[in-house]
Amino acid sequence: LIRNVPGRAFTPNQPVSDELADTGFGRSRVLTVGLSADYRPGQRYITRPDGKFNLGSKWPTFNVQGRLAVPHVLGTDVRYLLLQAGVNQRIDLGLLGTSSYRMNVGGFVGKQEGMTFIDYRHFSGNQTILAGNFSNFQLLDYYRFSTNNTYLEAHYDHHFNGFFFDRVPLLRKLKWQEVASFNYLTTTQAGHYVELGAGIEHVFKLLRVDFYTALQAGQRTGTGVRAGFG
Repeated sequence: LIRNVPGRAFTPNQPVSDELADTGFGRSRVLTVGLSADYRPGQRYITRPDGKFNLGSKWPTFNVQGRLAVPHVLGTDVRYLLLQAGVNQRIDLGLLGTSSYRMNVGGFVGKQEGMTFIDYRHFSGNQTILAGNFSNFQLLDYYRFSTNNTYLEAHYDHHFNGFFFDRVPLLRKLKWQEVASFNYLTTTQAGHYVELGAGIEHVFKLLRVDFYTALQAGQRTGTGVRAGFG
């Protein structure tokens, strides 16, 4: 049933950004070419008749990416070049558990033409209680810190694998495990944005629940609970 509600106001479905006052956009034509390459030093493999198996490496994985918008081809009118370099690794700390981290630094370089808010670098935020990926930002607004300048983002998770809970008989029977996380972002407008998280995973064998606090320039900007599979 569709009906008119007197006095009800509707706001435009337009993202809010600290960097760009008007995020509205019209029509544009863009042709992008992307390239991504990974390199992990010391990577070892074993080849057997039934396949090739990865034995891993003590070194992290390094990644470089580029995205180029090519102008004046088939009517395209957008030009930009986005470059990014990153590193990620999973570290086994024995009885203390396992850690994983991911860090990316990048920015737009050279001449820009016809860019709209769509073409900005957007970061994976979350404004719901559900967490699709705990390795991303959990309290960040989806488009608030989107940028067409330089940026650095970092994510760190540590799974204690029961290092503390296993010392408590009841918690040991539940098989819950502790986890802590840290998310960081810096852009021209964001300054230093930080998320600190602590939670429990393997609840009912498949759920993870975390509590997060967000800080910007040392001031708390929000808190929240996130739940998901983990």
